[in-house]
Amino acid sequence: MDFSWENKEGQNCYSLVESDSCDDEKFKGFSSNEACCHCGGGHRTATPFTYFVGATVVGATEIVGHPVPRTASKYSVDKDCELAKYGLTIEASTGQLAFTSSCSVVGCGTITEAFSVSCTITAEQDGSYLTTSALLTVNAQLGLSYGNAPVVFMDDPSVKTTYSPALTAALAASSPTFQLACSPSDASNQFELGAEGELTAKSDANVAGGVTGVQEVGYVTAQSATDSFTAPVVILMPEIWSQLDYGFETLYVTLGERSPLLKPIVEDGKLPPSRFSAYVADDAFSFDVLTGAGSYMGHLLFHLDVTTGYFRPLGSLTELITSSWTL
Repeated sequence: MDFSWENKEGQNCYSLVESDSCDDEKFKGFSSNEACCHCGGGHRTATPFTYFVGATVVGATEIVGHPVPRTASKYSVDKDCELAKYGLTIEASTGQLAFTSSCSVVGCGTITEAFSVSCTITAEQDGSYLTTSALLTVNAQLGLSYGNAPVVFMDDPSVKTTYSPALTAALAASSPTFQLACSPSDASNQFELGAEGELTAKSDANVAGGVTGVQEVGYVTAQSATDSFTAPVVILMPEIWSQLDYGFETLYVTLGERSPLLKPIVEDGKLPPSRFSAYVADDAFSFDVLTGAGSYMGHLLFHLDVTTGYFRPLGSLTELITSSWTL
């Protein structure tokens, strides 16, 4: 994002965009080339990311894993990473999880037990030398797996409502039967298992109880004529906030004075949002999704903590601005 800077004519970085005036002339310690993003300067940071890894099993002929979002072009692993031990690696330019050149299945044909391997992956932004890291974890089960992440069902038709497991080729070909066992026990009756292990919530599912500090609350067993495999699965049915409310319909800010920190009203017993953002219907407004800084015509207007929703108007403008903010 841009520095809070003005040149000797009183123009800030926003004012210089239309004129495309970028130079090395310093004023109060910085030039526009150093202070303004559109001039190649400003505050710069690597884009944070996480890793998505699909469900996998020992012996699988496909593996799915990639950074989210992928904004870098160079990825590296930490010195203790043991992906290669299990026939796995990452592609240096994309960060995508892949097989090593000498392996074509998960475990490389030499691993016969379930395993878990974690590595710290470092991403370097294009030509900027800015880096950030994320943890990559691969959990490979025997026979079948529903993946690392919990299975989440919500009352929203646009959200995925069926989860299919990864199966070894041999198990899939044997037409196995599937059975689900949950804790609390009544949860087992709220879900259905398809012929290929697809897990679906019934339309009237309503489970009393839930997860409190545990990792495994359910197991799916696949039984074939010759083998039996069991995989853990965490099933979540969260009740989310019904609205975002700060307790104010209109907020007045005194220019030049520090405003109090506003916190969203918590709905007890419900799952809060995992990410907050802001929008103003005005082209002169900008919001940085990484830092939570909201600016108007290049002037810092407010700060929003994108993980908690905590909001603070800054009142640092030198002229009155009336606008409507939507969070």
